[in-house]
Amino acid sequence: MRIPAYQTAELRRKNLRLAWGLAGLALFFLVTSFPFWSGIFRIVGTQATQ
Repeated sequence: MRIPAYQTAELRRKNLRLAWGLAGLALFFLVTSFPFWSGIFRIVGTQATQ
Protein backbone atom coordinates (compact mmCIF):
# COMPACT_ATOMS: atom_id res chain seq x y z
CA MET A 1 0.00 0.00 0.00
CA ARG A 2 1.52 3.30 -1.11
CA ILE A 3 1.41 6.45 0.99
CA PRO A 4 -0.03 9.33 -1.06
CA ALA A 5 2.39 12.09 -2.04
CA TYR A 6 0.43 14.76 -0.17
CA GLN A 7 0.79 12.92 3.14
CA THR A 8 4.14 13.98 4.55
CA ALA A 9 5.84 12.29 7.47
CA GLU A 10 4.78 15.16 9.73
CA LEU A 11 1.13 14.87 8.69
CA ARG A 12 1.26 11.11 9.20
CA ARG A 13 2.66 11.61 12.72
CA LYS A 14 -0.11 14.09 13.53
CA ASN A 15 -2.78 11.70 12.23
CA LEU A 16 -1.38 8.83 14.28
CA ARG A 17 -1.23 11.01 17.39
CA LEU A 18 -4.85 12.04 16.86
CA ALA A 19 -5.91 8.41 16.30
CA TRP A 20 -4.21 7.25 19.50
CA GLY A 21 -5.74 10.16 21.42
CA LEU A 22 -9.22 9.32 20.18
CA ALA A 23 -8.70 5.64 20.98
CA GLY A 24 -7.59 6.57 24.50
CA LEU A 25 -10.62 8.81 24.94
CA ALA A 26 -12.95 6.03 23.75
CA LEU A 27 -11.31 3.61 26.20
CA PHE A 28 -11.69 6.15 29.01
CA PHE A 29 -15.40 6.58 28.21
CA LEU A 30 -15.88 2.80 28.09
CA VAL A 31 -14.18 2.23 31.45
CA THR A 32 -15.85 5.12 33.26
CA SER A 33 -19.34 4.35 31.91
CA PHE A 34 -19.31 0.81 33.32
CA PRO A 35 -20.77 1.82 36.75
CA PHE A 36 -23.52 3.79 34.98
CA TRP A 37 -24.60 0.88 32.78
CA SER A 38 -24.38 -1.67 35.58
CA GLY A 39 -26.62 0.61 37.69
CA ILE A 40 -29.13 0.95 34.86
CA PHE A 41 -29.25 -2.83 34.39
CA ARG A 42 -29.72 -3.28 38.14
CA ILE A 43 -32.64 -0.82 38.16
CA VAL A 44 -34.26 -2.47 35.14
CA GLY A 45 -33.76 -5.89 36.70
CA THR A 46 -35.43 -4.91 39.96
CA GLN A 47 -38.32 -3.30 38.09
CA ALA A 48 -38.87 -6.48 36.05
CA THR A 49 -39.10 -8.68 39.15
CA GLN A 50 -41.71 -6.52 40.87
